Amino acid sequence: MLTTTVTINAGPQLRSIAQERMREALREGVTAATVGLQSDIVGNRLHGGNALHQRTGNLARNTLREVSQEGNTTTGTVGYG
Repeated sequence: MLTTTVTINAGPQLRSIAQERMREALREGVTAATVGLQSDIVGNRLHGGNALHQRTGNLARNTLREVSQEGNTTTGTVGYG
């Protein structure tokens, strides 16, 4: 788990703008990491690994990713559905 705390010393309006930009940047970073994780799972684990032998490719085609933001928490999830 990665936890980072940032304090912005500025007026209320500037602080609000800076916080929104940081949330957007964080969401972009988490999205990029989630896409990379999904790509690694499909490319190296499902198609290239010895542990799982590909038969139909359904599992690789059904990988899902989701990035959600609630308050100060940004979460990226990779799963199958």
